[in-house]
Amino acid sequence: MKRKKPFYLKVAVMFANASQRYFRKLVKLNPQIINYPALIKKTNLTTHGFDYRYKIITIKEWQEIINIFNQLLEDEPYVSNFFDCDNHAFAFTSWCGWVLKINSAGSVYGKLYHDDGRFIGGHYWNILPTKDKTYFYDPIKEKIFDFGKEAKLGDRVYKPEYSYFF
Repeated sequence: MKRKKPFYLKVAVMFANASQRYFRKLVKLNPQIINYPALIKKTNLTTHGFDYRYKIITIKEWQEIINIFNQLLEDEPYVSNFFDCDNHAFAFTSWCGWVLKINSAGSVYGKLYHDDGRFIGGHYWNILPTKDKTYFYDPIKEKIFDFGKEAKLGDRVYKPEYSYFF
């Protein structure tokens, strides 16, 4: 039996649905569909994919999406343990899938080091396979950088261990 929604929930759902349509109009996407084995070749990591087909886009399209996402989170402060790197990475992956219907923004777990080799800790960030090559995106730093087994962003070295696409 379908339960009647309170008025405030109806308004919130209408607003959320309208905002999704608005975000999809903000970014003109021209995705290419690839299958899971092709995605694995682009990532070259231990990858867990939960779909068989993925929509990949260009780096320019990812940059547009990231600009919007960064604006969405600009009033959401980083809070250790409660809204930190894993939450940011999973939020980006989920938002791209739910709102934009792009399921190729993966979340990556790995180790983070200073460029002099000192260990910082475990870290989550995102992986963005494109039509041409693969990139990383750190939503905490709000930066896109080159993919690699030892990827560098500023004075940090990212060593990915595995990724998830859902």
